Parts: sequence; structure tokens; C-alpha cells
Amino acid sequence: MPYAERYRADFERLNRAWIARHFTVEPGDEAELSDPEAHFVRGGGQVLFLVTGSGDVAGTVALLRHGDGFEVAKMTVDEAHRARGYGDLLLAAAIRWAEAREGRYLELVTNSSLAPAIRLYEKHGFEHVPLLEGGEPYARADVRMRRPLLPPDGPPVFVPEGPG
Repeated sequence: MPYAERYRADFERLNRAWIARHFTVEPGDEAELSDPEAHFVRGGGQVLFLVTGSGDVAGTVALLRHGDGFEVAKMTVDEAHRARGYGDLLLAAAIRWAEAREGRYLELVTNSSLAPAIRLYEKHGFEHVPLLEGGEPYARADVRMRRPLLPPDGPPVFVPEGPG
């Protein structure tokens, strides 16, 4: 489900919980959590929510526009809803959303201590790439990953060059 103001408090609650549990909520987090529409949606990205049949917000993922690609950010599943495959559903929805907007890649930063998250990203085709030379925007970020996206008309076709 795409961003709606009625889910803003859930976005903040879910993300603040996991960040505070593992790390320190940083100034950049505060800005994004306080106004996800301004930080993600208005710039060409989106915030997606996984809502259960009973109306509980079970998880969320944000997509931040970066030129011809997107950054996966603030992805989490509520502790009460873990181990149900919801992380897979959220990440697959983020990939489809970015592909539908002709994004050429997805990237993300995370922390090496979050092994289950890294395995999830690898399962969905993300590969490890070098950290930014000037440093990452979050002190906790020590892993950068990237995944190419398919062109909107399907996978590329290899056409050999030469006499034919």
C-alpha cells in the first residue's frame, strides 16, 4: 500500500523501534521519521506499507529517488509479525515499484550486524559494493549493496556483434 498520511505514525513507530534497539537514532533518521512524505514521496520516491487483513501495519519500506535509481531505506517488519515472509513481500514490492518507474538500480546501506537483513537482500539479488569514499550518511552504515533493475520491457537480449 503506498504512502498515506494515516500511516505516518506507524512509519515512525516501526522504524524508531528497530533503530533504537540496535543503534542510535541519528539526526537524519529524525528528519525522515518526522516527515516521510517530504523526504521520500515528494522527491519521486515512495513509502510502502504492508497492512494485514485486520488493519495492522506489519511493515514498511521507503524508496528514495537517486537520479536514475532508488535507495531502499527504513525497511522493517513489526516484531509481532516477523517470521512470516513479510520482509520478502516488502522487498519484492519495492523492487516492482522501482521497476515500474523505470529505475535502473536499487541500492541500500545497512550494518554488518544485521545478518538476517543482509541475507534477505542477497536473496533478492543485491550484491555488496564499496562504501562511498566520503563516508555514508549514517554512522551505523558499514555495508553498501546494489541491485540492477530490469528495463520496463523485460530482460536485456544479447545480440552478438560481427558478421551475421
